[in-house]
Amino acid sequence: MTTDELSHIRAVVAVLLGMPMKFVLINGVDPSTSVTVTLLLPNDHVKVLRSLLQDNVKDVIMLLHVGVDKITLDGHIYVVSDLNLLYESESDEETQRQIDLVEKYQEARKVVNLYEIENANLKQEIGDLETKLMALNREKNPSEQQDIVKALEKFSEALEHMKVHVKTTAKELRIFKPGCHS
Repeated sequence: MTTDELSHIRAVVAVLLGMPMKFVLINGVDPSTSVTVTLLLPNDHVKVLRSLLQDNVKDVIMLLHVGVDKITLDGHIYVVSDLNLLYESESDEETQRQIDLVEKYQEARKVVNLYEIENANLKQEIGDLETKLMALNREKNPSEQQDIVKALEKFSEALEHMKVHVKTTAKELRIFKPGCHS
């Protein structure tokens, strides 16, 4: 089972239980005649899953589409394909749309995190250059001062450029955030 497939299962479980994907953790993957994936879920969401399975809620059909055929919960085995679930293609399309949105949101969040790291690195470099500039001011070396000033201007421009990208990505996050419709 690939990491993309595991990520897709996590996204489906997150949508099904109405929780952020970051709280659906993979605890283990055991290959046997099929693949057993063990997930860790917050207790409140385990109760939700149990309720969905016991009440034969049709949304559980999402799990079949990602290859989940049975769920073991507190020693009780629920065979997903045996549940009396009504299949509706419109529901599947909406579910897939929600899963796609969650995955887009996760990817956009990764981009923002990378920009935040780059922003911190640029700020550190700017701070280092400002420290060098202050030291050169004490020494009164005009040519090195000009080089430092140019480097500061370059990093400031890069920082401003990155801020524009972060704002754009933040807008995209609001567009793709699960639950938001635009």
